[in-house]
Amino acid sequence: MEALTLSVLGLPFLVGRALSLTLTLATAWSILSTSPTQMGSVMGEWSEYFEDFPEENSANYVKGRFDPKGAEALRATEAKRRQDQGKLNAEIHAIIQKHRPSGVDTQ
Repeated sequence: MEALTLSVLGLPFLVGRALSLTLTLATAWSILSTSPTQMGSVMGEWSEYFEDFPEENSANYVKGRFDPKGAEALRATEAKRRQDQGKLNAEIHAIIQKHRPSGVDTQ
């Protein structure tokens, strides 16, 4: 019995044994040859997946417990804390500049 060979990207493969590898290469080639405008639809699949299955998104967990509302509140609190800290750092910097003796080199 002769083995049927199939050529993918110039490489011969035995049909049956390497069929999954052949399909994998074909899939990889189709993704690599996708134009940037078409890539948006490929990239959007994860966000759609997480909309359908929010429990799969690790960003929806707080201390190991699934809590999407708590996770969102935690992210909002952290963003506000960073913003407030930035304002405080700017104020501290302004005070230091105001009271720095002249001729002192800054880094």
